[in-house]
Amino acid sequence: MVFMKRIKHNDLLPWFTMDHGQLPASYLKSTKKFFDELKASSDKLQAASVKLSPQLNVLTTEEYKKLERKYKNENKRSKRDNRINDKNFKDAGPKL
Repeated sequence: MVFMKRIKHNDLLPWFTMDHGQLPASYLKSTKKFFDELKASSDKLQAASVKLSPQLNVLTTEEYKKLERKYKNENKRSKRDNRINDKNFKDAGPKL
């Protein structure tokens, strides 16, 4: 009498590594059903992921430079505000 090691649910490794004659019939049936469903879903036509006339989001050099200046200025403002907040926090502390 040969005892089969239990196969975990959704484990496909035995399908590829073991002799199918040694696998339980219920496992073979469920795995075959899974592969058939997988094949059926991949055979369906899928909607195109690209539109017929794609619009490219390309910045001109001028637009790019304008955005770059904007973010540099925002970054400078942010750093300045942080320094002011740090200074005010230190000034508000107890005097020793």
